[in-house]
Amino acid sequence: MLILRPATENDIPAITAISQNAFWSNFSALEPGAGEHPGYRELVRERHQAEARDLWPGIVIAEFDGLQGGWGARLAGGNEITEMWVHGGFQGKGAGTALISQFLGDIAREGHREAWIETHLRNAGAIRLYQRMGFVPDHERSHPSRGLGRDIPLIRLCRMWG
Repeated sequence: MLILRPATENDIPAITAISQNAFWSNFSALEPGAGEHPGYRELVRERHQAEARDLWPGIVIAEFDGLQGGWGARLAGGNEITEMWVHGGFQGKGAGTALISQFLGDIAREGHREAWIETHLRNAGAIRLYQRMGFVPDHERSHPSRGLGRDIPLIRLCRMWG
């Protein structure tokens, strides 16, 4: 059974592990060779650990029968879903839909009339999910990757209501 709950500080190792699994199960196909780039795996691990430490008070965990399978975050009061990660073993089981639904409800209750989310431009699975949830592509941009020495293409999607 899927449940959503606020993260606790004790969840930081699981949050990091979920991020790592989701990142490498998807990113290696989106950016071939990234895993072999010198120092990049360590840089990504450090970034995910920092995100877990910095964001955990605003993180929502998706659990399946007591096992942490995904998480998402948004900054308090903001209208952007800043993080969405689902472990490869739990993808397709409703965690992403449940997390986005909760964040959209929170964003709407706070009076915002739109919500934002961003992902890799070639992350077709995430883009399909976001579009099913009512998001539409808004714009594309590139973000310089410190560890890869090249730009990463991103797409930002928007959902409006009211």
